Amino acid sequence: MESPDVRDLIGLNLKSGRLYTKLPGGELIKPLRKMVVDIARKDGESRRLNKTEQMIDYVQSFGKADKPDLTKKTAERPIDGLQKAEFTRATKRSRRRAPDPAKRTSVVPKNCPLNVTDNRIAEIYGELKTLKLGEWRNAIAVLMRVFLEMSVDHFLEQNHIPLSTPNPTGGGVHHKKFDRKLRETVDILVKVGVPRTHFAAVLRSLSVSTSPLNVELLHLYVHERFATPSPQELTGAWNNAQGLLEKIWP
Repeated sequence: MESPDVRDLIGLNLKSGRLYTKLPGGELIKPLRKMVVDIARKDGESRRLNKTEQMIDYVQSFGKADKPDLTKKTAERPIDGLQKAEFTRATKRSRRRAPDPAKRTSVVPKNCPLNVTDNRIAEIYGELKTLKLGEWRNAIAVLMRVFLEMSVDHFLEQNHIPLSTPNPTGGGVHHKKFDRKLRETVDILVKVGVPRTHFAAVLRSLSVSTSPLNVELLHLYVHERFATPSPQELTGAWNNAQGLLEKIWP
């Protein structure tokens, strides 16, 4: 309130120690409500907003719902002369709460940006996006294993990396294990400039015995009748792998 530039942005004017406005109460309350909420949430602190430029940037960053419509200006009047009814009508409007991304119903979050171009793998991805975590945990665990390995295989083949290797004991070849293929995929991405730290979570999950990305545990989900994944384990595994999947399917 001490900055005249900020006061201009939110529709206030200071005269002889008294605040005036040309806005109706319903418009004036928008930025003020936003400021109070940010202070309560510790998103707006004087240590971070102690320069005029910082304050202006902060107010200008408000969304449309939190900015006053300055085209609605009328005759100037002191704010202590505003009628209570103006603010009551404004506060009665209930805002639709944004969905909590942590409370998703499928293992794949709705804003996941994967562009899966292989038809078969795209079908599996589509099923993962629709199956409900609370009802299809076992199906999701198996499909997620299949989707991850098929995605990695597709990426390696696109980069001309063989999926099998000569048998060291002599004779024939054997298929590479999933953890090796995953590390080879990461190595390729690191070579083209992606920081290895972006894949720390998914690589670490390979050795964590309770992670659904752990190779042995994934096998148990497929073959062991007593191994049952929880929704939290499945979403945690997807979260760890999503950064890698976004690079495989940009």
